[in-house]
Amino acid sequence: GVDFDNETAYYVLIILILGRALIFISFPSISVFIATSQPKVASIIGLIEALMSACLVYCAVGVLELGVLGAALGISLLALITRILLVPLYVCDILNIRSNYFFKNSIRPVASLLILIG
Repeated sequence: GVDFDNETAYYVLIILILGRALIFISFPSISVFIATSQPKVASIIGLIEALMSACLVYCAVGVLELGVLGAALGISLLALITRILLVPLYVCDILNIRSNYFFKNSIRPVASLLILIG
């Protein structure tokens, strides 16, 4: 539309790439569910993410009127919450690993991604 300029498109792209990268980084955690014969857990996580993402996008665009930037933030923030915080906690529980050990060793890829984008 008229209000959609190049700068907005750039920020939307960066936000969506960051959200997608967070999902890719979390693939090893999702593989744990498959390896431990719990593929249903991975499916449920995906379904919950899709439903919550729809709600967040609706709130960002419809209620808060943040437009396409709000939609991108709604999608990517959900990936941050579920894939970087909640899923690893559950994986640590399954594998009997201390969560602080897991997060300490997982911070490098996330920090590298932020440095590359930033």
